[in-house]
Amino acid sequence: WKSNLFKSKDQSYINKLSESQKKHHTTISDDDRISRNALISASVKSTMDGFTKEDRIKKFSNTTIRYTAFNNFENLFPSLILKCKESDFDMRHLPVECKDCGFTWEVTKTTSYSRTICTKCTPFSKHKTQSEIFNYVYDRIYAKEDDKTLIHPLEIDILTEKFGIEFDGLLPHSYGYSRLHYYTKLKEDKTYHLRKTTKAYKKGVQLFHIFENEWHNKQAIWKSMINNKIGINSRIYARNCEVKEVVDSEDFLNRTHMQGFIKSSVRVGLYHNGDLVSLMTFGKSRFDKKLQWEILRFSSELNTVIVGGAGKLLKFFERKYNPQSLISYANRRWSEGNVYTKLGFEFSHCTTPNYFYFKEGSMNLEPRNRFQKHKLESKLEVFDMKLTETENMFNNGYRKIYDCGNMVYKKVYTL
Repeated sequence: WKSNLFKSKDQSYINKLSESQKKHHTTISDDDRISRNALISASVKSTMDGFTKEDRIKKFSNTTIRYTAFNNFENLFPSLILKCKESDFDMRHLPVECKDCGFTWEVTKTTSYSRTICTKCTPFSKHKTQSEIFNYVYDRIYAKEDDKTLIHPLEIDILTEKFGIEFDGLLPHSYGYSRLHYYTKLKEDKTYHLRKTTKAYKKGVQLFHIFENEWHNKQAIWKSMINNKIGINSRIYARNCEVKEVVDSEDFLNRTHMQGFIKSSVRVGLYHNGDLVSLMTFGKSRFDKKLQWEILRFSSELNTVIVGGAGKLLKFFERKYNPQSLISYANRRWSEGNVYTKLGFEFSHCTTPNYFYFKEGSMNLEPRNRFQKHKLESKLEVFDMKLTETENMFNNGYRKIYDCGNMVYKKVYTL
């Protein structure tokens, strides 16, 4: 911002400055600025002329001051190999390789060079959870971290040949006030996660979005989905299973489904050797009242693929309950809706991204329907009817995080 202080002297620009900036702006003339800069340049030059190459390396190697000269890069970062020519050194992002492990990534060329530590050799330099996810994937299939090539200029945290993963830390990926000023963001980008998903899909890559809280309390489910995408889960054939209705589905859904248990009127399960291995639950359509039934949940035992399971469960329901119409939703953070296409559903449309609220430091995401504006006066300590739902929530210490929305599938039966 300092460089902008002297770019314009019109009144509209000056009015935007803080009081301290206004004082600085109006008291330094152009002549004084030029004279001052000349003195600084002379002082820096006289200081640096007295340093040998070894002195410079010793003085600046452990500080935030970095040279931008091509030939000096290896002195600054002796563990890295610069993978570009001198003619390309003016690029914003520079390709580098770790001498120890051969891992490649890009460093961002700023005054202090960000991303200069190999995240494979020293994973603690990244967010601990993201590094944990990366190591889990990398142990099973080759993966790249912080890829900027597939959906440039956007970045994918973890990329394999079969899928990509975005680790969505709650604070960096949410909006609201924070005690850490750099996490205070009030201007919402509702489609940020969705744009990444859509761009990756057009490149033939499914992108998982793992919320930070889910790796803590739903880690086993995410690992099962990752293993399934890699192709290392065990397989059971539905023809070898017995289908029957299930009395209690709560424990199974809480253990195997990302969204957990929800009340349902019909619960159909597949049993293999007496054990419940797959479950599909049904209820009255919640949001589209023109349709009769809704598939509320469908999940299988962790680290297990039930070949033909969804079809067998749905056929049992159709024969017994003779539905006129069905609807279901595929969450775009982890699903592409392929199962519904195989079951004879027709794609209807995509919903807009949904959002959740949470308090800083909490790992508990609250659905938005609990905080509709007409409910807030009795829930919040501070409430102002003139403000929006979001403004009231932000003023009470809540933050807001968006997902990718849902794909809606419908199936209408002819009589």
